[in-house]
Amino acid sequence: MSEQVPVEMLLRLGSEAGDREDLDRLTRQLVTELQDQQVESVRLVRDGSAPPGTKAADTVSIGMITLAVVPQLLPFVVDFMRSWFARQRRQDVHLTGTLNGHSLDFRGSVEDLSLLVRTLVSPTSSDSLGMVTEQARSANLE
Repeated sequence: MSEQVPVEMLLRLGSEAGDREDLDRLTRQLVTELQDQQVESVRLVRDGSAPPGTKAADTVSIGMITLAVVPQLLPFVVDFMRSWFARQRRQDVHLTGTLNGHSLDFRGSVEDLSLLVRTLVSPTSSDSLGMVTEQARSANLE
């Protein structure tokens, strides 16, 4: 069996009905909980431009996480995120990256993301590319 190369993704939490502090707290909570899942790495996205008087390492892009996971485990991680989002009563997610040669720029519900990821990691994903492309268009995937 060949070793799987982890897929690196950028995850943005939606800013629905909450302030920056709430979004930051939820983002940090998700990072902590994802660390207990089967991911290669997960971390907050650091902002390169720090406000005057702060260190660059202290500044994070609120609501943004990078994670790396092997393609076969991605559906399980997305399922975890779906239940986490449901517990937090949050719906919007934005995920960008490349999966099995397909560029992802997904905006939508975690349920739609779960369906899309399962389709893209299936062994027949290249055979069903037309169906995936149609699903992607309706889910704002480019």
